[in-house]
Amino acid sequence: MNSSWIIGIQHVWFGISIFLLLLLLICRTTFFREAISAKHFSRRHMVFFILLFSVLSICGTYWNVRAGGGIINFRAVGIILAGLIGGPVVGTVTGLITGFHRAFFIPTDAAFIHGGLTIIQGIAAGFLSKRLKKHHHQLWMWAFLDAFTLEILFWLFYAFLTFPQTISHPEDFFALSLPIIVTNTIAVSLFYMVIEFFIHQRDSEKTQTTKNTFDAVAALFATLHDGFNDANISKIAELMTSSLPSLIWTAISYKDQFYTRTKYKTEADETQGDD
Repeated sequence: MNSSWIIGIQHVWFGISIFLLLLLLICRTTFFREAISAKHFSRRHMVFFILLFSVLSICGTYWNVRAGGGIINFRAVGIILAGLIGGPVVGTVTGLITGFHRAFFIPTDAAFIHGGLTIIQGIAAGFLSKRLKKHHHQLWMWAFLDAFTLEILFWLFYAFLTFPQTISHPEDFFALSLPIIVTNTIAVSLFYMVIEFFIHQRDSEKTQTTKNTFDAVAALFATLHDGFNDANISKIAELMTSSLPSLIWTAISYKDQFYTRTKYKTEADETQGDD
């Protein structure tokens, strides 16, 4: 393995790292979280994913380095993620946009082969989406296997379509394909690892909120065991305010008197409800 090949891999990984960082920041937005949580994507979500992953794929095409008689890039990362996350429509449209761009805007001997296989890869990733979403644990591992399969098939078809040139120069073919397969597959699985963390965090928050609610209801029933009276009215207001995390104040009217409890966290909370 020569030094230029290693430098090429480092160059591509630097680009992948930048785009993974951008994707991680996007993951923190409410819009992205709504899209990931939705069982069926709205048209707005689909347009968002198509634009996001098309830009990522096209940028991944240009962020490249020559090696093994070809060009190493991470175009497939955006295409595979588009299909696996967005489903058949997002994967197909992203594949079409990126594939036509590769075929007509980057003139090489194999431009149309790469462009056509890119489109097929996007379609295939989209149809793998439903199978992937059935898994609730170790999504990163299943995403790794799906991405690895898609990349292997891509290069097998490429070898078939460029026969006999591939057979006559196998060292160039492997020097080009192996780095792309390894880097792109790992990049897809890393992103899915973050998505899996987000899903577990969301589920954990829901579980904790549900537990707090049930605990509060149980405590209220225990307090009201002897009825609603002057002795326990203050305790009920205190219990409701302290037990429910989203509640910042409680007011109960009983026999022409108001019993209040507050749990202000910010100065803005103190003015909530003012005219």
